Amino acid sequence: MTKTILFDFDGTLADTLPLCIHAFQPVFKTYEGKNYSEEDIVAMFGPSEREIIRENVGNRNKEAAIDHYYDIYDREHEDFVPKNREVIEMLHYLKNSGMNLGIITGKARRSLDLSLEKLNMNDIFDVTIAGDEVEEPKPFPESVEKALDFLGASTEETLFLGDSGADIGAGKAAGVSTALVSWLPEYTGASSKVEPTYKFESLIGFLHDPIIQSEKSLEWFHWTKKIQAVSQSGLAYSKNVHDIERYEELRDITASMMEGLTDFDKFAIRDLFKGEIGYATPKVDVRAVIFQEEKLLLVKEKSDGRWSLPGGWADAGLTPAEVAVKETWEESGYETEASGLLGVLNYGSHPHPPFPFEVYKIFVACDITGGQPARSIETSDVGFFGETELPELSTNRNTSGQIRMLFENRNNVDQSVFFD
Repeated sequence: MTKTILFDFDGTLADTLPLCIHAFQPVFKTYEGKNYSEEDIVAMFGPSEREIIRENVGNRNKEAAIDHYYDIYDREHEDFVPKNREVIEMLHYLKNSGMNLGIITGKARRSLDLSLEKLNMNDIFDVTIAGDEVEEPKPFPESVEKALDFLGASTEETLFLGDSGADIGAGKAAGVSTALVSWLPEYTGASSKVEPTYKFESLIGFLHDPIIQSEKSLEWFHWTKKIQAVSQSGLAYSKNVHDIERYEELRDITASMMEGLTDFDKFAIRDLFKGEIGYATPKVDVRAVIFQEEKLLLVKEKSDGRWSLPGGWADAGLTPAEVAVKETWEESGYETEASGLLGVLNYGSHPHPPFPFEVYKIFVACDITGGQPARSIETSDVGFFGETELPELSTNRNTSGQIRMLFENRNNVDQSVFFD
């Protein structure tokens, strides 16, 4: 059962290699008068950036050269290192599932912290071990062992993921399970002489693998929701006072179970369950899908500062089409008309954060007929985004996989309705 997941950084969570090379070249040119090729610089990799500069720059210029490197690294980070929304969603998904998360990297502390801040990852990890904080870098086990000690984690319940043989070697030497990953678009086909415990070519494949404790937790979470539905339906139809007491107790038990499986508060969940009456059925979430010149309309949610398709819970007395039009007007300022059904998905079948009820998500195509972009009581911004320029998504409303599906469906001549 996996409770702790440690990640390599470069090649696993992000690709800063082009930026590192770009920053090293002018440093060596300025302070040593040498024009190093990309291959020359890559051959130096192993120690941290600070150590590489110290080993290759004269004594008088070392600190100035290090500062010059980090100035370039900071200033040009956004141009060289794009944010990978699917990676960020994966990390939040694991974090929300109760996992301990850590980073084991050869990068120096200064560059690691800069990258984590630039990529919106700085508040996710429970421990980060940088290359200049250990005596023996990967493939030696020191960095992995240091993270385990800090977390109080056991080797039997820890998984270390990386994209190189050094990562796999360090994990094996520390006695933890390892996984060789190749899910980033920039993956160059690195191999490992040490056989990893697992191999993953995609984030989805990783998240749905049985080794992830969160998958087992979600199975229990699913059962808990079913028990809650049984208790709710039982309370709706039972007349016997003893049966009613049993169903109420069952409802309270499910609240306690959900608290143990998620970060939900037991008493808040219990009050939420008490507010649900009648036969238990899935809730319905309706999302409007509006394209304009190959770009998709998104709104920025005030509740979490992230972006989503306009939409929300279906209102009684309104059709799905009417809900999509209403929500779009309220959240974006645009007047629209619905033009067709795109898809129906089950919330629990996608990497959304845990939610205490079953939800069906309906995606409705809409066309703009008037209005102007406007903020609302729920949204702070409105914008159109291309497939490669998506902002950070509000994953309890929509995932990057669902957004990608919408772009793919738009370019599909058939445009058949997708559904779970």
